[in-house]
Amino acid sequence: RQRGADGHRELWEAFDSPLFSRVNAQCFRGFGKTANFRAFMSKRIAYRISRTILYVGINQEKAVASVQWLRSQVERNKLWTSTYGLVQGRKWQEDQIEIRSTVTGDTSWIVAAGISSGLRGLNFDDYRPDLILVDDVVNEENSLTQDSRTKVEDLILGAVQGSLAPPTEEPNAKMIMGQTP
Repeated sequence: RQRGADGHRELWEAFDSPLFSRVNAQCFRGFGKTANFRAFMSKRIAYRISRTILYVGINQEKAVASVQWLRSQVERNKLWTSTYGLVQGRKWQEDQIEIRSTVTGDTSWIVAAGISSGLRGLNFDDYRPDLILVDDVVNEENSLTQDSRTKVEDLILGAVQGSLAPPTEEPNAKMIMGQTP
């Protein structure tokens, strides 16, 4: 509904670049981080790049909102689904959906999780996440002290990053973190 912000083109260059498997986007409030994350997620599904996507929010509720946005696109955006041959899969819950391609027969799993959820060992159909989107998980509470900042950093660089498929399994695997400083 609106023209993209001036920095969106640079953001997408980093998103799409095969040179970067990790992207940390520090963006001002109102930049459109979540909208860009959702669009990028839908692109990776449409072009059959991602088989398993983990969407991480500050809490489960925030992450679920983005999975529900995608679910709504499959249900209502007939131009998108018919262009790319996308249909609802077997799993169609609030926090977890499966989208099937009628073109290739492949499926994409999309899972919502809060930053403090158990994120180790996640896989669907024997695939670990090849796209992890970490959306605004640092807030005033969990960054108040050095101790709490270290805990969040350890979660992101440990459990979350450790869930990403290795390049030997998936050369296009990518983890993107967007944060309002």
